[in-house]
Amino acid sequence: YLIGLHGTSETAKAWLRPADAGRFHSLPELLKRGPSYFTSARDNKLWSEPASGRAMLVGTTAKDINVLNTRKIGDQTWLQVEVLLPGHCEGPAPKTVARGWAPVYSPEGNMNAWFYARGC
Repeated sequence: YLIGLHGTSETAKAWLRPADAGRFHSLPELLKRGPSYFTSARDNKLWSEPASGRAMLVGTTAKDINVLNTRKIGDQTWLQVEVLLPGHCEGPAPKTVARGWAPVYSPEGNMNAWFYARGC
């Protein structure tokens, strides 16, 4: 497996043998488990359907999400999400402020979504 290693000033990549890796969890699986969030790489758009060309701007700075479903179209994985306010760890039960689809990766290849590995 190719993994990313976060250092003090940059992220390096390294290979890990499957025998040393333990059980594999796909990125969509990890994002669906949550709690998840949009990264700064995201362009603040949601699509009514994945890869449809019908994007809408989301008029909120909220970044926490619930991943409802995933779909692979070509080489891109899409996430069906609910955008939440307040965030997962910011007080009372969050409310859905937007719903739609977003690609997992930006056009530059950066992650649009990630998960809180240690929870709140």
